[in-house]
Amino acid sequence: MLTASSGRGARSAVFAGVVALVLAGCSTNEDSRVAPPTEASTSGLDVSPTLDRESGAIVFPGDRFDVTNAEAVLLAAASGYVVKDCINDHGISFSPPVDAWDPLYDVSSYFGVWTVPVAERFGFVSPMTSADMRANDVMVDGEPVPESSEPPAAWRSNDLGSEEAQAVIAACSSADGAARFDQLALTAGPWQADLDSAFDAARQTQEWDDAVDEYRGCLSDKGIAPDPDDELAVVGQDLYAIDAEQISLALEVVGCKDDVMLVDRLAGLVSAFQAPVIDEYATDLVAYRASVDAVVAEARALLADHGVSL
Repeated sequence: MLTASSGRGARSAVFAGVVALVLAGCSTNEDSRVAPPTEASTSGLDVSPTLDRESGAIVFPGDRFDVTNAEAVLLAAASGYVVKDCINDHGISFSPPVDAWDPLYDVSSYFGVWTVPVAERFGFVSPMTSADMRANDVMVDGEPVPESSEPPAAWRSNDLGSEEAQAVIAACSSADGAARFDQLALTAGPWQADLDSAFDAARQTQEWDDAVDEYRGCLSDKGIAPDPDDELAVVGQDLYAIDAEQISLALEVVGCKDDVMLVDRLAGLVSAFQAPVIDEYATDLVAYRASVDAVVAEARALLADHGVSL
């Protein structure tokens, strides 16, 4: 199982895991097929996906209202500095580590490797930092990733193990100020389950099957064996190795996805099923995003007061 050495990207990893299960090669029952919604959106909101072929990120309609990964890191940092100030006020020296979000973790893995820049750099390995490659035993040209010569993130504290210190930490961590920036407090509404179910619904369409069949046909034409158990994978791909052979194979896979516009079509289907949810909850979603923006602005201002920029 892939792990993040810094604890980042947990939510994205879980979501990608759910999608991977959906994408696994179980056959679709003919009788269970559904048609994607065709009604025009009535909310005036953007219900199309955004596919960034340079960065490898995919943004679905519902994502535009959610807390982004970078914002989640910023909120966690702000909460840490609220706790820091409280702990310092009790005479305990403590400074929290600050770890900015790395855009590598915004690269979409919903449909496997799908852009040339990512394939050329990582092959089939999920994009990650060198530190996380080491943590996940990724091999580069047959060798483990060497230890970094960079110093660890600067942070310092006195001995926080005493009962007195632990009591202070517990009290400060539960203070209202810290809770203000708790991402879990920004609970999404009843729309979230419906937005997430769009992936499963999209996969039950004839349009999805047609796109995947064309993609797998392209692979076969190139002499590449499609994975019998995963409809978007190929035989021979390695999620833990980066070398010339893996990169070459990944580029061929990306070529087939581009040739049949696979990712555009699949992302479009998912977005089509999210569109009615966006329309139904448009007012609530806009209000929710406004509340997120307000808290993020507060967090950014607090960090700026401490000389921190994320």
